[in-house]
Amino acid sequence: KMKTIDRATAKKYIYATNGKEFMAVFTKKNGDLREMNCMLGVTDGVKGVGRKFDPDDKGLVSVFDVDAEKIVDGEKKKGDFRFINLLTLEKLTIDEVEYTITKQKGE
Repeated sequence: KMKTIDRATAKKYIYATNGKEFMAVFTKKNGDLREMNCMLGVTDGVKGVGRKFDPDDKGLVSVFDVDAEKIVDGEKKKGDFRFINLLTLEKLTIDEVEYTITKQKGE
């Protein structure tokens, strides 16, 4: 099943996942296409110092990248925090439904 949605709807759908894993495809800042399995609501590893900017102002959504690997205290750990760029988001897959994101006027 495939549906077409706009960016505002995509953002709502992402926030409605409530900790369920979903997949996002978007273009990174360097131009590479990125496919990421991610989820919201992960607090493990959050230091609580806050960010120096509001991701929403830049069209970003903070997510937990399930497949990322990082080294913590010499140990390999799975998962790390990343941003999804809503402005370059192309596809979302939530509950086995694939959504294609429509471009807005002027993009």
